[in-house]
Amino acid sequence: MKEHLELTERKWSILLDKMHEDYPLSVFAIRSKMKTTLGFTPRRHLELHEDGYYDATIHLDFYDELKRTFFLLKYSEYL
Repeated sequence: MKEHLELTERKWSILLDKMHEDYPLSVFAIRSKMKTTLGFTPRRHLELHEDGYYDATIHLDFYDELKRTFFLLKYSEYL
């Protein structure tokens, strides 16, 4: 199971600030620890438009359905 949520960079920044209040910095420093603790890893996605500009989004790739559900319940107001 690999599903993702797509966020703008601004929403990701707000969400990340909130998660920094709830979890220690070590969770965000190592991707494998983030995956086991939070159930997802973030990745930056750039999409090139025909006009020649890039649209950047953040994709949160989830690996655990229970942690995904918990994340959505806990942080849905910031999405």
